[in-house]
Amino acid sequence: MLPCMTWPLYHALRCFGYYHHTGKPAHIERVLLALYGGIGNVVLASPMLQAIHEELPDASLDVWCQASVAAEICQAVPYVNQVLTGEVDRLSGDYDLFIANCVAPPLRASLFGLRCGASIRAGEDPTRSHRGCLFNCQPSSDPALHEVNRNLAILRAIGFEPRATKPFVCLDEKHRDVGCGILHEIRNSDKPLVGIHAGSGAYQPFKRWPRERFAELTLRLEEDCNAMVLLFGGPDEAGLAEAIAAQSAHGSVVAGRLSLLETAALIEQCDLFISNDSALMHIAAAMDTCTIGIFGPTRPGKNRPYGQGHAVVQAGMECQPCYNVEGTIRCAAPVSCLKAVTVEHVLHVARKRLLEKWPVRVPVSCDLGCA
Repeated sequence: MLPCMTWPLYHALRCFGYYHHTGKPAHIERVLLALYGGIGNVVLASPMLQAIHEELPDASLDVWCQASVAAEICQAVPYVNQVLTGEVDRLSGDYDLFIANCVAPPLRASLFGLRCGASIRAGEDPTRSHRGCLFNCQPSSDPALHEVNRNLAILRAIGFEPRATKPFVCLDEKHRDVGCGILHEIRNSDKPLVGIHAGSGAYQPFKRWPRERFAELTLRLEEDCNAMVLLFGGPDEAGLAEAIAAQSAHGSVVAGRLSLLETAALIEQCDLFISNDSALMHIAAAMDTCTIGIFGPTRPGKNRPYGQGHAVVQAGMECQPCYNVEGTIRCAAPVSCLKAVTVEHVLHVARKRLLEKWPVRVPVSCDLGCA
């Protein structure tokens, strides 16, 4: 029913020149960037922040985060004026430019932009249903592109020319001091440091590789590859990390002990980071830590660790990927494509990365069963 209503509205607006914004906008004083999704989506949208600041250095840049836990990332960016959270109905403002990231629900986001008074409203409508008919700057990018590239395509539709594409997380010395303090507390030898994140947030458990596989991986990394393993996660994932440490009798639990930026600072100290498709996976890649992402029903092409030197491990089943725009998957738990990923497969990739950086301290004779 909704597409039947939005389709004629969309074409009526086109006839009246509503979509004829071309070239870089002038006289922009206030910008609102609406970041929908979770922490990982905010990290993948960080190049948008840099591009907006470079194009409009004198404009006031505000950011609204759907996930309040992600606000800490934006608050650390020096050129962000203020970070807003909460229901959009409670927010008001007189903005000149409104931009929503590519995972924003097009109808709600475009209405949000209209409510903010912005004359230029930019966003993506991946469903092609014209639900984002109140956006007057829309890219024609391929929905199968990586999320970083889709976000930058939205800025290009406005007339911007983004130069930097790499996601980033801003840290200061106090965050790094906490990370170094944790390492001083638990590190008793000069071994390769491997971070593991076995969680995937509270609302997407279908992204998780089985816990017992992570436990075996922790054991094999420490005993076979002479590594030290840190088990990461948020406060709600501390129990998962502790269960893995108990089951493997190895690994040091740091899950739940740190703030988000302190966690990023500790991940920055790791030589390798192994994770499900999660926010911490994207933070690790943003911190230039070599990252291995374990993928099941979600799409590596859209959500893999962004940048060079990272790796994706997946089973390669014919039904992959099955995650859709509505956020559902075809399988019921346990997810078969994740169960099909073996410890040997992940360990083989991890050992290769560790040997590249630690050729002396990683045993070459370690038998991984998949040379």
